[in-house]
Amino acid sequence: MEPKEVRKTLGLNVTQMARICGIHYMTWSKWEKGKQSPPAIAKRFFQLALWLRREGLLEQAIQELDEK
Repeated sequence: MEPKEVRKTLGLNVTQMARICGIHYMTWSKWEKGKQSPPAIAKRFFQLALWLRREGLLEQAIQELDEK
């Protein structure tokens, strides 16, 4: 799944998605525009984030990140 599809499926904006990935929003933007490819570990994180959403745990995970 492409970065933009992942983000939209998760219902997040670019800034939110970059934050949960721990990257700068411009890096995420480059991934979405195809100017740069996400590394393999990021692609695995996409899968994890999608799984967390399916299990209803994504919001909790994001909230815990915001508390740090």
